[in-house]
Amino acid sequence: MTKPPIPLIATLILFLFMLASYPLVLRLIAQIYYEKAENNIQDGYYLPAIEDLEKAIHFQADDPLIWKRLGAAYHNLGKLQSVKEGFAIAEKAKEAYGKVGKLSIAKDYYHKAMDLDPKNKNYRKRYDALQKSLALGDL
Repeated sequence: MTKPPIPLIATLILFLFMLASYPLVLRLIAQIYYEKAENNIQDGYYLPAIEDLEKAIHFQADDPLIWKRLGAAYHNLGKLQSVKEGFAIAEKAKEAYGKVGKLSIAKDYYHKAMDLDPKNKNYRKRYDALQKSLALGDL
């Protein structure tokens, strides 16, 4: 019986290692985007944070923390825009429509976080508060 060539065995081992570490690499990439988004949120830059969180979801769609943070970013974006644009009377209707849309997206993302982590009571509390706010028109 002949021995298999060493490069073939090394290539096979390398392939198996890469195959086993692929989920970890995806998780690491998602975590990098998540941390970048956290920094943007702390600085008040909600649109770049939303973009980074959506990229993180692309790599780690089953992480409820990413979905929760995405919902919070949309929620905060709606609040921020209402403060900045609240003085423009002519834009009032347009602003309210856009804000309701962003808050509805936030509600959807909180719901997704609850689906992924149903034991987390904080997600339910935020979802219920946002749903109540939308129902009462308390924008």
